[in-house]
Amino acid sequence: MRKEKLRLINIIHILLQDEEYKLKKFDGKIMLFKGTSTIYPEEYIEVEKTTSTGKFIVSEVHRDVKQIKVKADKKEEAGVYAAIVYKKLYDDIADRIKARNIQNYIYMGEGENQNAVLSRGYVVFYNYCEKLQHISSFYRKIQQKLNFSIGCEKILRLYILGK
Repeated sequence: MRKEKLRLINIIHILLQDEEYKLKKFDGKIMLFKGTSTIYPEEYIEVEKTTSTGKFIVSEVHRDVKQIKVKADKKEEAGVYAAIVYKKLYDDIADRIKARNIQNYIYMGEGENQNAVLSRGYVVFYNYCEKLQHISSFYRKIQQKLNFSIGCEKILRLYILGK
């Protein structure tokens, strides 16, 4: 466990150390995006501290359209939330081969209509379970690497539902 107070940027570095990301500071804000390029991206995560309330706002930006994802009272929370929003935006954990195999098993059966919503539901449910497993593993990483506690429910909701 870390004893010292961590800066917001350090929290993001600790949580995303295995990722290929770029982090830039500008105008009192932090911009986080995928890749190593220095080109201004069309989509990124932005973290800023408001001067009026002192809260940290974590937003997802797509082509200059900002969507606020979460507000946090503490920089530690904001750092974790920024990492979660980054993972939601950029992680591709869907295994298309497994999804096709699930559909093939359904197609071989006689009890399911191939074009029915139920047969597609199996694939959706599989992908949901994969995402849940992925973010649960990341939550355990958060708990191991940082010396503050953050609620699992909020992280799951933010990653799965985006709010």
